[in-house]
Amino acid sequence: MTRSLITRILAFVSVVTMGAVLLAAPASAAVNSCSGGGGTFWGSNYGTLDNGELRVGWCVENGTSIVRQVNVEYAKSGGGSISVKFGWSMVNNEDATATYATWLEPTARTISSGQTQTYSFTYPTASPAAVSRDWQCARGVMQAQVSLVLYITKTVCS
Repeated sequence: MTRSLITRILAFVSVVTMGAVLLAAPASAAVNSCSGGGGTFWGSNYGTLDNGELRVGWCVENGTSIVRQVNVEYAKSGGGSISVKFGWSMVNNEDATATYATWLEPTARTISSGQTQTYSFTYPTASPAAVSRDWQCARGVMQAQVSLVLYITKTVCS
């Protein structure tokens, strides 16, 4: 093999490896699980906050875009305890210029530094919405209960 061919092969392997790292799902198995509502894993993403990381993962019905499960998780790495509700939003595109709806868990929870907590929205027989051509993206949210500020993850699109 010539030196130039070896250089091109190494460059290709480097790009493929970097691409795999950039597309890797969050490390949490809970976020990437479809065990509660069933279906097929659709995708995941995260949002980095000053005191932790907010993660989300979606599952859809096999062969469709009907939402079957949404897992939202917060890994709190610093600061004081906070009272929050986990949720998720269906949005129109990657930039989330419009929100179709946001669903929140029914009861607030308290998360302290060093804790990781997860909530799963499961829809084994009925979904609040099917992802359509107009609403093909989603993101995780966490609502602070005192300030009502919404923290969001990056968007995942089908």
